[in-house]
Amino acid sequence: MTLLNLFEAFEAFKLEHAFSGSLAANLNGYMVDDSNIEILITQNLESFKKVERSLLKLGYENTLPVGPEELFTFLDAYKNKKGLKTWVFQNPKLKTEKVTIRIDYDLQSFVTQRVTYKTKTLNFLNIEDTQKLGLSLHAEVPNVKGLSTELILQRFENLRFYHKLDAKREMGKSKLISMKIQEPLLDAFKQKSEFIGVPYQTQIKVLMKDWLK
Repeated sequence: MTLLNLFEAFEAFKLEHAFSGSLAANLNGYMVDDSNIEILITQNLESFKKVERSLLKLGYENTLPVGPEELFTFLDAYKNKKGLKTWVFQNPKLKTEKVTIRIDYDLQSFVTQRVTYKTKTLNFLNIEDTQKLGLSLHAEVPNVKGLSTELILQRFENLRFYHKLDAKREMGKSKLISMKIQEPLLDAFKQKSEFIGVPYQTQIKVLMKDWLK
């Protein structure tokens, strides 16, 4: 699943949502190297149903033993007695790939920021609210507020792909290939890859995988 797939699924079900966690930090210009996706939704039954439908459509599975109706009906009991703060969906083929729904905060409690990405409007928390929800920013975290939304999301997408490679689930054995590339093109490609914080070899793999979709 790509981020664009996620945006389109939420849009198809008209799910009001905003990104928190590391993705929100990145959209605020702070390069947090955490590929987890965390989302805030409105705390009502319809939103709970929409988020499940959206993620099931993308092939994710609900990790809780209850569905949206029971979860919402007994939400206070789950939060207060069981300490449940999140509702997690995971890729059954790659269990490290998850989408986390915050159920301890209501989207309506926050003023969100917006950016446009490939005609899609993305809502996300500001950095102060993201930190209030528990994200820790270390002093050495790069602050690159000048980056475009496209580069930020491309870097985040690359990071997610890089973590998939680490899981050694999807790509199988590697094979060394030989190819000739004009030096100015290769230099420009390396410079842009370095700018967004990924090895240029990894970016080549990302482009190959995206082209096959």
